[in-house]
Amino acid sequence: DELKKENSIDLGRLKVETKILNDEDWANNWKQYFKPFVVADKIIIKPSWEQYNEPLEDKIILEIDPGMSFGTGQHHTTRLCIEQINKHINKDMEVLDLGCGSGILSIAAILLGAKNCVGVDIDENAVHIAKENAALNNIYDDRFKVYCGDVTADTALQEKIGYKKYDMIAVNIIAQIIMGMSETFPRFLKKGGLVIASGIIKKYLQDVIDNFESLGFKILEVNESEEWVSITARL
Repeated sequence: DELKKENSIDLGRLKVETKILNDEDWANNWKQYFKPFVVADKIIIKPSWEQYNEPLEDKIILEIDPGMSFGTGQHHTTRLCIEQINKHINKDMEVLDLGCGSGILSIAAILLGAKNCVGVDIDENAVHIAKENAALNNIYDDRFKVYCGDVTADTALQEKIGYKKYDMIAVNIIAQIIMGMSETFPRFLKKGGLVIASGIIKKYLQDVIDNFESLGFKILEVNESEEWVSITARL
């Protein structure tokens, strides 16, 4: 009854039940479902607690322990980003990873040949996890730096990241946040630089395209996986 009074939406009939659950290790139980898998026909994403004994052939192992951060590589949005990074990366590129989470996109870019990467996240825990995951792959701060902060509001952070410096921006968040931070993209990118944006639900695709084009970007590719899309655009 109290819930009905506090909520303007008609909730219909409500029945509240309590149930005692066994104390489980919620932080680790999911790990049993996270097994090595291949992305972009090139990268084997392997959780740090699993072994991989198959022949590598021409593939690269990316070891990851996402902890409480987003980014195991299993989600459609992360796969779409890595596939586009693999397609467009070269050894001279400097990459900016906005909303880096577990660091998986930065690590993938470096393993695929990027010169170096900078990751940024508003979550201090994600920054810590990204550094740990980089170290799992023998990547250290000479090639991968991670900062905590809001690039849309913190000009000191923007200066630390560096203007007109990057060949590629990878951003895998959600459409509304991507559009909210998109005005910073031309500040960070060199002329001709790329944005690979994912985390976009199909119904917001045109909104993001319009937003990018208003900033001078040319849309190169739109790729889909179920209800998710990624956009690759050039400044």
